[in-house]
Amino acid sequence: MPSSLLFGLAASLSLAVPAYAGFQVQCFSRLFDERLDPIVNPGKLSGHVHVISGGNGFAAAMDFDRARASSCTTCNVRDDLSNYWTPKMYFHAQNGSFLPVPVVGDNQYGNMGGMVIYYNDNRGDVPTDTIHPFPPNFRMLAGNPFKRSATADEAGQAVHMKCLGDGGNVNYPGFPPRKCSGGIRAEVVMPSCWDGVNVDSPDHKSHVAYPVGAVEGGRCPPTHPKRLFSMFYEVTYSTEVFQDMWPDGGSGQPFVLSSGDPVGTGFHADFLNGWDVAVLANAAASCQNTLTPNGNRCQPDYAGADKVLRHMTDQGEAFACKLPSVSGERPNDVLGALLGCNPLTDTEAAARAVSCGGAQKPGGTASTTLANVPLPGGGSFTDTTPLNFSYIGCAADDPAARTFAGSKWVALADMTVPKCLAFCRSNSYAFAGVEWGSECFCGNALPAGRAPVPGAVNKCVKPCNGDSKQTCGGGGAMSLYKACGAAQECVNQPVLRRRRGFLFA
Repeated sequence: MPSSLLFGLAASLSLAVPAYAGFQVQCFSRLFDERLDPIVNPGKLSGHVHVISGGNGFAAAMDFDRARASSCTTCNVRDDLSNYWTPKMYFHAQNGSFLPVPVVGDNQYGNMGGMVIYYNDNRGDVPTDTIHPFPPNFRMLAGNPFKRSATADEAGQAVHMKCLGDGGNVNYPGFPPRKCSGGIRAEVVMPSCWDGVNVDSPDHKSHVAYPVGAVEGGRCPPTHPKRLFSMFYEVTYSTEVFQDMWPDGGSGQPFVLSSGDPVGTGFHADFLNGWDVAVLANAAASCQNTLTPNGNRCQPDYAGADKVLRHMTDQGEAFACKLPSVSGERPNDVLGALLGCNPLTDTEAAARAVSCGGAQKPGGTASTTLANVPLPGGGSFTDTTPLNFSYIGCAADDPAARTFAGSKWVALADMTVPKCLAFCRSNSYAFAGVEWGSECFCGNALPAGRAPVPGAVNKCVKPCNGDSKQTCGGGGAMSLYKACGAAQECVNQPVLRRRRGFLFA
């Protein structure tokens, strides 16, 4: 892995991989490709499509507890329920359409390839530095989606693309201006110095920094004295499948990022911590100089009794870990235009000036609120806080002993969540539960043992008969909503809350 890059009109030669301690998180697959970014655009659709790996607690707005409540992860270390995401790549065809570029691992059987994240114990010339685990609710990003030219500072050196195959594994600051027979690998080094206080910052970058004079291995600046693992993302795109489709026989460069970037220098990466803090702290304390005759005991595939990372996810489980679409968009279809508000722009000024009549643009403030939000384990809830009802979870029910026995109920062929809420409100009930796609049950109290269990894998996965985008419980399970009064803020159980028409974490 390179520790520095040479920028300019010509690409640098590939640098030798240095020796380092640490481990790799191998994300075998992805949760989905979606216009979500809970760091930059919490509680609403983001400006562009991302490829997203990690724990299935991922949502438009989320905190550490939601990440840790994930029931599965697309990555191999089970104690890491973090989320990792980067922009999606497209091929811009001569007819103007945009074709999704596969990530290595995508196949005709429905699997989605993932990414590799190196956790490098790189203390440079300060071997006595302590590496600190990421604290709860820690998040950060690297790169700039508006950027359209190369820079030689640490932030510029931290993001690059590698031309694989007969291109000589060459590094470029953006898209290689040539065909790469082995595809293109996008690489990002995340900041590894922390201020020791803040888990986030307004720009999601200022609470962290790169080492002085280097993207890895240098001394942490006095403003950010706490050293973290140096995280290095690799996402490999199978651009070689488009070798025969380049315009004019190969001149120019036909790939673009989902953010409307035809240059590639706007590649970026996000990280939202979901680690078991004790496990990561042990790895931070144990993973320096851990080579043994049997290998590196911090690597997930190490077989010795002194293994550091013990709880692993197999590939089959990772492949099966998926989330349903939130936006209803189809980012892996052939597109007439990039999803969101993303015309192609070749300068940073032009990218920042994009305006599409209130549509969300990268980094902007316009909002597209979410009516239906996916949940770990499948299903979704409908944000009904504008109706003064909040979602509180999936609750058990029993046809032989109803949760709301003796109360009013109704079955409708065109049942939706709002219709059930309206029925229960009109009859002065505090709780409304939708079940089996068409049934609505009302009540004023939850019996013991029938309350939803936060974070539990549930059975509320059946679409509503009247709106297939909504979830109306399941067999023996209710999607449960509770009325909230004027003096009480409506807060949905999955940590979303509404203020003045927008969703926030």
